[in-house]
Amino acid sequence: MILSCNVYEIKYQCFMLLDKLKMLMMCDQSIENNNKHLTTELNHDEKNSEIHSIIIYFHPITDEKSNNQFYLQALQELLKCIIDKKLNLVHFETRPPLTLSNANQDIQYSCLITLETNEVNMNLLYEELRCNSFVSRINLPNNQESQYWYPKHISDLDKCQHLLLKFQPELQTDHPGFHDKVYRERRENIAKIAFDYKYGDRIPEVEYTKEEIETWGLVFTKMKAVHASRACREYIDGFQLLEKYCNYNSESIPQLQTICEFMHRTSGFRIRPVAGLVSPRDFLASLAFRVFQCTQYIRHHSRPMHTPEPDCIHELIGHMPMLVNRKFADFSQELGLASLGASEEEIMRLSTLYWFTVEFGLCNENGETRALGAGIMSSYGELENVFSDHSVKQPFDINNAAVQVYDDFGYQKVYFVTESIESMKRELRNYINSSTKSTFPIYDPITETVHMKSRFSIRKEILQHVKEETDHLDTLLNHSNYTLS
Repeated sequence: MILSCNVYEIKYQCFMLLDKLKMLMMCDQSIENNNKHLTTELNHDEKNSEIHSIIIYFHPITDEKSNNQFYLQALQELLKCIIDKKLNLVHFETRPPLTLSNANQDIQYSCLITLETNEVNMNLLYEELRCNSFVSRINLPNNQESQYWYPKHISDLDKCQHLLLKFQPELQTDHPGFHDKVYRERRENIAKIAFDYKYGDRIPEVEYTKEEIETWGLVFTKMKAVHASRACREYIDGFQLLEKYCNYNSESIPQLQTICEFMHRTSGFRIRPVAGLVSPRDFLASLAFRVFQCTQYIRHHSRPMHTPEPDCIHELIGHMPMLVNRKFADFSQELGLASLGASEEEIMRLSTLYWFTVEFGLCNENGETRALGAGIMSSYGELENVFSDHSVKQPFDINNAAVQVYDDFGYQKVYFVTESIESMKRELRNYINSSTKSTFPIYDPITETVHMKSRFSIRKEILQHVKEETDHLDTLLNHSNYTLS
């Protein structure tokens, strides 16, 4: 029989112990208390650190009277070891006791700890715990908090090219290019560019055919005519910049390398070619590094005004004008960062959020509903559907939008209207911060890498950055006063 009558006593002693540790470490603490286990977060700061998790099993004991005391001594020994080594304890969680044998009622306690430290310190801790008299065995799960692989450096995006085949013209009988052998061969040739592309390469140019340019020009002219009446201000401004600096016009299709270089100067985003529709996990991961995976092929000429799959028209006319905008680019990156290491269920919610914001989002502007989504601004049929009585427009609520059912082949039945890009970004941050995760991915734009950081480390880095900027501002103001006098 498990000693359930003494569980609260154990928890109380743990709370008292951890409260003392908090005062010693001068850190934040958050505790979740239920009938099964105790969870707490403690924090130090350490540079060049990574997240490591370890499960520690203590020696099983039979004597009920000494059970609780033994467990508390073991925890004290463990936490003292962590403090002595000045390690960053991100997460501490006691596990429910296990009865190992029905015959002798041996009970074994265990705990999970997550540390933010370097590999050398982690190995030293492991060796010390292995020799500890309280410890029975140690289990080292995946060092990263998540079981899902994610790119750590922008070059890792070379591995994020898993294509979804549901819209491929050679596989789908209802695809307009299914019976067009010439079109399918053309798609294969252009796709080879994406398959051969590696990080650091220049994006090869595509010499578009007369038919492809005519399809582009038809959509370009049709959509540009409705900018003034239907598009949001940010989209119009971005489109005009692309016309001025990237040769956007109805007579020729812009090359991705030209757009990539300009966009990197304006919003920090870049482009890499892709052969088709990539998996949500891979696509969102690229956004985390401020990279947009972009197709180079053109939709079939028989259906110029709507396509269920991404194509060059959708990307260049729909997405690029908004990605030129710094605030919208930031929103896209934050959505991507939230996806790194996320579960399949979380990926589904985040990709649905992307669908109802970046792809099919609407916003209020001076009392009018305007389009900001790429799926709307690159499809005249979708645009007509949005502003008709056939669709429902709802105020943007991130929790509702994340689970709303959508149609990835036809026109949408439901759209969400946000107040502004800024408010949309604010809701996303609140949504992400409400997570129970103990670590979050942080992007370093200097090294173009992602690191998992604890909440405490993130807060400390932000405060340090604010202090540096404030000092810089004080210097400027003091210099200005001196100059004026």
